[in-house]
Amino acid sequence: MRAWIFLCLFPLLTGAAGAAGEKIALTFPVDCRLGETCVIQNFIDHDTGRGWRDHRCGALTYDGHNGTDIRLRDLAEMKRGVGVLAAADGKVLRTRDGVPDVSIRASHAPDLAGRDCGNAVMIEHADGWETQYCHLKRGSVLPLPGTRVRAGDKIGEIGLSGRTEFPHLHITVRHKGKVIDPQAPDMPPGACQTKGRSLWKNIEPASLYLDAFPLAFGFADGPVTREEVDAGGLETRVPKRASPMIAAYVSVLGLRAGDVQILSIIGPNGQILAENLLEPLDGPKAVFWLMAGRRRASEAHWPPGLYQARYTIIRDEWIVRDDRISLDW
Repeated sequence: MRAWIFLCLFPLLTGAAGAAGEKIALTFPVDCRLGETCVIQNFIDHDTGRGWRDHRCGALTYDGHNGTDIRLRDLAEMKRGVGVLAAADGKVLRTRDGVPDVSIRASHAPDLAGRDCGNAVMIEHADGWETQYCHLKRGSVLPLPGTRVRAGDKIGEIGLSGRTEFPHLHITVRHKGKVIDPQAPDMPPGACQTKGRSLWKNIEPASLYLDAFPLAFGFADGPVTREEVDAGGLETRVPKRASPMIAAYVSVLGLRAGDVQILSIIGPNGQILAENLLEPLDGPKAVFWLMAGRRRASEAHWPPGLYQARYTIIRDEWIVRDDRISLDW
């Protein structure tokens, strides 16, 4: 059997869409609710040097990144199954399955041996367009090479295969071999785009770009780790009045240099029970995690009433995020 090699990290070949000929209209390739059950974590890198810059001149990318990363909130969502969809009509060129779903941070991560893209599908479309889908869940790849698919057909599920630390789909769009940014196909080299059309059908470009976005925000009955937050399922850790501790945690996407974060727990009488006030960030952060908590005193139970966790982001002296969740005992 011939072994096909898929790679995620190609040299950046993004060209202005004027060089891409007639545009293709793409169906959003994940069966999720953007901004609710999924979010774009990384866009294409438009910096041709050693730095990185997304299409809005922000930092939601990394050096040399040649695709769009659509991530799920946690591993629990991945295990439930989230479909990956063909972005346009076309013919399946090649596929790969069988790569295990293991984070590259894990001690038992496999030797990828050139399989950075993990389980994958490559589809050829009309007029020289291609789409490549990476990090699919093992055992989920559906189409066979040579078969035809229509836009919106399920071709697999989001997984954790290949060179990745979180469950997501990495999709790369190419036209005649050149990488095209589907968020900003008309953007001239060196520019920044805050408005303008994308290749995604029926999606406003502004809704694609979500920074300072909480991936997880909740209460817990004791200390939690980032690995536990990333795994999901912490609904079983909601504190009760008899719990020895009340804690709050948050995992947030797309912070910028200088952002100030405050995570507080407020008791029924308005008293701040715990507060974690961080120094301004020294650089952009793709994902950041923090926690605040307080242990119960000698009383048998926490006093009854409304408890709140409040998460605030201050950017350039403006509050850009102010979220609250509640427990009512």
